[in-house]
Amino acid sequence: MLKGVSKQLLDTVPKLKAGEVVKFELTGIYYDPIMQKTVIPTSKQVPEIDKIWDPWAIEDGATGVGKNRKIKYRGDMVDIAYILKEYPSKPGSDKATQVELGQIRFFRNDFGRIQILGGNKTHEMLYYYLSLTNYNGSNLGKEGHVVPMGGCIFKRLEPKKIAADELDRDRTIKNAQVAIDKMSVDERRNLIMGLFPAIEHKWDDHEVTGQLYKIAKKNPEKILNLSKDVSVRVISFIKKCERQKLIKVADNQKEWGWGDNTGRICFIKPGRTPEESLQQFFMTEDGRDVLETLETLMGVADAPVANEGEKTKETGEVPVSDINP
Repeated sequence: MLKGVSKQLLDTVPKLKAGEVVKFELTGIYYDPIMQKTVIPTSKQVPEIDKIWDPWAIEDGATGVGKNRKIKYRGDMVDIAYILKEYPSKPGSDKATQVELGQIRFFRNDFGRIQILGGNKTHEMLYYYLSLTNYNGSNLGKEGHVVPMGGCIFKRLEPKKIAADELDRDRTIKNAQVAIDKMSVDERRNLIMGLFPAIEHKWDDHEVTGQLYKIAKKNPEKILNLSKDVSVRVISFIKKCERQKLIKVADNQKEWGWGDNTGRICFIKPGRTPEESLQQFFMTEDGRDVLETLETLMGVADAPVANEGEKTKETGEVPVSDINP
């Protein structure tokens, strides 16, 4: 239990049954249709100390006598903290006990959520702190709630919302896995090359499929939208050209050149990968000429397929050079 707050305030927080799950989620999580993924901060820390309003903080007299006696209370601001450990102070200290504060942090790898399990004593203190702190957006509008300067950081998920979200996510993951299963072996390999251009892939089809399944579990929207992701397909095309020794990165890692050493194609921009630099170069007038040459050498069937532009009669595909930047 939290110290320094009234029993009445603690009683306003629903007690958890053993095995009951409560989840708190970062605010501001959203799906970006351009990036084609759910945007969640890498991590976000919640201050482990706060000052909140307690309507029962101070006894302020009483009325009646005997069984009819009722204590009156006066509200005040009180300090709360997420205390992880408490132990006796060292000799000579002016404090009876010393405390170790816990760290509260939401992580992207946990989908921006903290999960509390009823019956777990370690979770109990955290549960009460998260439930009462001003950083909890679920407390907006409650008596005495003070909105932090940076705004609320998280909110409590309602049980129905948790169930609906989990069902929707399970369905999306399943749809992504079905989409992977429907791909040909070459399509799966092309996606892996586009997603991980820096890795020299020697995986068999089972390993490639397994990697795509991992992506589907963490970010199913990415798999479902890969057919529209021009960037992934262009990078995959670049890697194919590189493997055919049509193009290569110079030994100094500062420029792209032709595979037969006949000249430089473009410089590699600082802070960008070689593939990102070449992809950006393709969007220039000179770059489009280079891209069309590569498509001719590789064959249009090996070029990325777009959703716009005029399809070729032979393959029904759209050369990447027909994509409008």
